[in-house]
Amino acid sequence: MHIPLLPDASALTKETLKIEPLKHYNLDQIKKQFFENRIFGSHPETKEYHLNHFRRYLLTLEEMVSLPTTTRVLEIGAPPYGLTYLMKILLFEDITLSGFDEKNPEKTADFSTDTIDLSKSDQEKIIFNEYRFNIETHNWPFPNEAFDLIVCSEVLEHLALDPMCVFSESNRILKPGGRLLITVPNAIGVTNLVRLIRGEQPSSFPPYRPEGINLRHNREITPYELSELFRAGGFGVENMKTINIAQPETKGMKINFLNLILSEIHDITFRKDFLLATGIKNSPVIDRFPLRHKLYFEWDVPRLVEKNSIENKVL
Repeated sequence: MHIPLLPDASALTKETLKIEPLKHYNLDQIKKQFFENRIFGSHPETKEYHLNHFRRYLLTLEEMVSLPTTTRVLEIGAPPYGLTYLMKILLFEDITLSGFDEKNPEKTADFSTDTIDLSKSDQEKIIFNEYRFNIETHNWPFPNEAFDLIVCSEVLEHLALDPMCVFSESNRILKPGGRLLITVPNAIGVTNLVRLIRGEQPSSFPPYRPEGINLRHNREITPYELSELFRAGGFGVENMKTINIAQPETKGMKINFLNLILSEIHDITFRKDFLLATGIKNSPVIDRFPLRHKLYFEWDVPRLVEKNSIENKVL
């Protein structure tokens, strides 16, 4: 059966499948410099992750390239430290890390600190302070208005309890006008759409993990949900876009059929595979538990409010 193409359908598909170009950085040159540090290639699984996400690292850096080197930065969920290292050698002098026990990520129940050494050699010493705590259930161990920028890259999709805690605590510890930069897999990206049409699990990383729930994707986020989390957290969205860091997966999908589907969607602005967004703090938190019946159940909210109030007093 021949499926007629709607006007401009091929152009829509071509744009949706396009890999995001880099404007400020040479990928091959920086990748060579990156992997000269043996820390990032010492374990095959870790090396593969860095290779797969290297374009995302640089696209994320491009969102911050105009900020001063003296910007005080907090990176949330820093392991496996690829973005951390690149931020340090290419952009910022002052970076603090939030991390977790990689072998038991769910069991980061108590506050602790550690020193993370990413030094390439004795001549290039790169050492960070890392604070380990549960970003969904703890008050974060930083004073009010302590940072200019918070980077939360590929973290929200791993959360299982309370994603709004990230926006609430970020609001508290950012200076007025401070920025919160988020990258997250796009729940409605074209690859997820293709998987869904093929009858497969649409999530980009659904496997069960022996380390527990926090190393798999528990809940991927849509552009609308991310916009609402920013709004509820007291942030104005400075920039939001979707990007492809690799060729979207279209195996088994006839291109004419994909053209037709994307044409019916009409607005394909947010159909690439990753969301990249920056919010600016411009008010206190507006709604601690937004999108009820989507992110939070209405009947859970009173219990969540009470639990949050108790934990704030205890910690």
